[in-house]
Amino acid sequence: MCVTASAISVAKSFSSAVSLTSKHKSFFCYNQKYIKVIKFKGNKNMGEEGLISLKQKLKNYEKSLLSLEDILVRIKSHRDSEEFRIYRDSVIKRFEYSLEVARKLMSKYIEYVDKKINGQKLVLKQAFEFDLIENDIWFTMIDDRNMTAHEYSEDIAIELLESIYEYAEVLRDFYKVMQNKIKEL
Repeated sequence: MCVTASAISVAKSFSSAVSLTSKHKSFFCYNQKYIKVIKFKGNKNMGEEGLISLKQKLKNYEKSLLSLEDILVRIKSHRDSEEFRIYRDSVIKRFEYSLEVARKLMSKYIEYVDKKINGQKLVLKQAFEFDLIENDIWFTMIDDRNMTAHEYSEDIAIELLESIYEYAEVLRDFYKVMQNKIKEL
């Protein structure tokens, strides 16, 4: 049975608990049953500097998200203007940037609490495991971002613009989750 680090204090409170430790985890024995207690496995050299870096990534993400939300408000008043294409392209670029900053924030958080991982899809899979994100829309967002970065066309841009309104809500929800996760550290 696997329990969180808060179980350490529970296991220690048993007078007959015996501690068996290894490099990254501890096992406590009580009445011939072993309880695996997950401890911090992150990069121990990161320490306070790692936490500061993580908080800075969150601030960068907040700025990118505010920038995206700002342009989404502005484009509504330019639907019928000649500048619409410029605003639309700006929305798409700010979405791409916000998504990339979100992925970097996920990666930094996972590195801080567990281990370093590379690759967008791997980061997303780990983010699911750490309850940072909840649904598969993230994979769709990554695919849409890759599509615009590699095969930009007018039709793709128009279609993506409508999706970005929904994506912005998902990105906002992720920001709230990360605020809470970082506060808990």
